[in-house]
Amino acid sequence: MLEELKNMLSGSYVANRFKGKRTLDIGCGKGSFLAYDPENFEGIDINGESVRECRKKGLKAVVGNAVKLPFEDESFEAINCRQVIEHLDYKEAMALFGEMNRVLRPGGEIALATEMPTSEFWDTFTHVRPYSPKAIGKLISRGGQESFSEFGDLKIEKIYYTGKCYGNKVLTAISFGMAGIGFGRRNYLMIIRKLR
Repeated sequence: MLEELKNMLSGSYVANRFKGKRTLDIGCGKGSFLAYDPENFEGIDINGESVRECRKKGLKAVVGNAVKLPFEDESFEAINCRQVIEHLDYKEAMALFGEMNRVLRPGGEIALATEMPTSEFWDTFTHVRPYSPKAIGKLISRGGQESFSEFGDLKIEKIYYTGKCYGNKVLTAISFGMAGIGFGRRNYLMIIRKLR
């Protein structure tokens, strides 16, 4: 657990977990995640300028929309989707899950990170709505009242809660630890597996 916390603080937890796997980074921005494994990581972003920055750095990235991915079925072993879903309305969020499920190979993993529904969530102008871990769990659960058959192959493996980032490693570590036991939860990272 201490090693996981250390990796999360350095921002490399998901990159280390997916290293060596063909991985799609949805909302890749300027390529900070892609740079961890340029051979295997590919990105997509709606912002053409960000994609140009990635390409200047020699990283694989395309301009595109997360709700209509321009990739073949089951073409990725892993997906990183960080700080994207909160910018989507519920129909787009469902389309995102449908697309991730479509392009992910059986046994593959999705790392989904977003903010918790706190008052600070609304401090970003482009946030549309928060999605709690419980809401996502209901969306992809089998046989639940709110479940949808097209997501029945997805299963939540683990949820990591994080606190506020203070710019100070000690305060951030304390914040992460407190979030892990239920206090001051600000963000979460969910690992989702495609069963078949």
